[in-house]
Amino acid sequence: MKYPIALLVLVLAGCGQQADADRARLDTLLTNRPIDSVILTSLRSTNVLTGPAAWKYVEALSASNRLKGVSSKAQLDVWVSLMSGTNQVAQLSRYDTGDWEFGDFAFRLRSSP
Repeated sequence: MKYPIALLVLVLAGCGQQADADRARLDTLLTNRPIDSVILTSLRSTNVLTGPAAWKYVEALSASNRLKGVSSKAQLDVWVSLMSGTNQVAQLSRYDTGDWEFGDFAFRLRSSP
């Protein structure tokens, strides 16, 4: 019986490490890549933010505006694509609970974009 518990501990520890790596990757992308547009895609519509509106949206995703979130099976609300020209820099998921995900990194925002 102790082997399944040991396996569960290893899996959970590995998930935490991947979330930390994804958090660091998001921080790097937000600070080192020029993001000039943000595409917000839901099942009903697509909106594109450019210029100052896009910069403000990206600024709201900064590490100083993030709180620990919960990775859950909530209803997906919006896919957020961060773009540099025609290249997708990152894609995040925003859920109806207010939680966000980038890879295995789950977070909430102090103030919404």
